[in-house]
Amino acid sequence: MLRSDLLTLSGVVDGKVFSIDASHVLSKITGEDFYIEGCAFDSRKVQGGNLFLCLPSESGGEHGHTYLKQAFERGANVALVEDISKCVEFLPEEPMVLIEVKDTRQALWSLAAWWRSKFSYPIVGITGSVGKTTVKQLTATILLEETLGYYAQGSYNNHVGLPISILNLNDKYAWGVFELGMNHAGEMLRLSKLLQPDIAAITCIAPSHIGHFNSLDDIAKAKLEILEGVKEGGQLILNGDDDCLLRNFNELTHKLNVSFFGQNPQYDCFISDIQESPLTFNLSLKGQQEQQMELSLLGKHTAMNVACATLIAAKTVAPARVLKLPKVRGSLLNFVQTDSRLQQIYNPMTGQLILNDAYNANPTSMAAFLSVVENLLPNYERSLLIVGDMKELGAFSERYHQEIGQRIAELDFDELIVVGEFAQALAGPMRRRISALESRESNPTGDSDSKKRESRCIISCYADISQLKIDLSQYDFVALKASNSVKLYTLIE
Repeated sequence: MLRSDLLTLSGVVDGKVFSIDASHVLSKITGEDFYIEGCAFDSRKVQGGNLFLCLPSESGGEHGHTYLKQAFERGANVALVEDISKCVEFLPEEPMVLIEVKDTRQALWSLAAWWRSKFSYPIVGITGSVGKTTVKQLTATILLEETLGYYAQGSYNNHVGLPISILNLNDKYAWGVFELGMNHAGEMLRLSKLLQPDIAAITCIAPSHIGHFNSLDDIAKAKLEILEGVKEGGQLILNGDDDCLLRNFNELTHKLNVSFFGQNPQYDCFISDIQESPLTFNLSLKGQQEQQMELSLLGKHTAMNVACATLIAAKTVAPARVLKLPKVRGSLLNFVQTDSRLQQIYNPMTGQLILNDAYNANPTSMAAFLSVVENLLPNYERSLLIVGDMKELGAFSERYHQEIGQRIAELDFDELIVVGEFAQALAGPMRRRISALESRESNPTGDSDSKKRESRCIISCYADISQLKIDLSQYDFVALKASNSVKLYTLIE
């Protein structure tokens, strides 16, 4: 956790220190004996002794200056501001300490870079189009069985979240695990150079944010910018089964130690014999006997995430320790997904299962989600699938939504609800399937029970989530997935 005296901190951010109150009484102070512990940019999360970061809104809303009074009332010691003249009306009556800088976002980066330089233990940076948050959580779960460390909470992976997360490091930890996200070329480069990871991992390449790129190859090149920040001689961990990733990686020159995970027995960490319900597979790490894994998580793709996390953890503790696979198995036995990522919400009183994967969506993650749904459907009598738009696909949007619509049409469920601009593209293939079935009802062939179930499917489309009013308790299986901005998560709040 960030800890500094006021004089040092103001020097790091090239700021001027003032004491000021609501009466406009302004005076410079030195601050050699004035200490700060921790920081926050959300006034609701400020704790005693914190530095409050007044950042401009990312969505055009109110500037952080607006919440100065609330931050100081919650115990902030100091606030980092851009223009004192704009802060006075938001200050409490008593004098408060402010550090004035030209740009609070740049000051945050300067602060994070300074704080990062204080720690020499292994730092991990994880990126990829799909799975980086889950891999981060799996990695931390494995490592916490070995030593104490830090992992970034939630999806703090952008130009604000990453530096804030770095400021949570302290000298009691033995490692730190972070995720790095991007949706434009050049962003990964800056994030990686800020983090300076000792170990970097790329989970996979998929058409996430492809609306900001021309191709999957462009996405791969942008993800591979993470190499620029990795320390010379550091570790790079790649998905060996991802042809696009490997093709673009092989065009680069580097001085890193490269390891691979996937389903090839030649890889440093590989998986085999994957089965679902429950999820079981064999996990192998070079130099060790394979270990059968059994997890409460869903989806065959999860096995790949475990392989990636295991290899990261092995590289993190080496050479001082050897990561043992039986211990990995034990650490993950009770691992559960949260935060709307294939989150299983089970009601033991009614037997209802809600599969909440509404945090985000792209064509690859949506296809994986639908495979999980397909595997679960036979266990339930009354099923509902709610899907919505996959954002940031740009000119590829219609194509990818139609492809996912084709996959949806292969499933047998009782009701389909689609939300968003591309609702018709997602629902169209199922409508055509039902129409074709009904036209053949006069001369039925094949599995009549299946056709009865298919023809019962009710389809509803909505332009916006606010139009949807539904009682989910009437279904024993509900599955939800869309990009976060569609707000499907509000249906279960």
